Amino acid sequence: MKPIVLHPAAEAEMLAAAGYYQDCQLGLGARFLDEVSRAGGRITQNPTAWPIISGSIRR
Repeated sequence: MKPIVLHPAAEAEMLAAAGYYQDCQLGLGARFLDEVSRAGGRITQNPTAWPIISGSIRR
């Protein structure tokens, strides 16, 4: 299995969103990151479920 690689800007946006959610409600930022992790697990388990964008890149 190939690891999921996020563009640095996407990772920064994800972490900023987690910080925002954490500021809104205690623990919500962690729940958001947990859900992102679960989604990543689904992607690694079935990587061909998403359409090819370019070459071997799927989105």
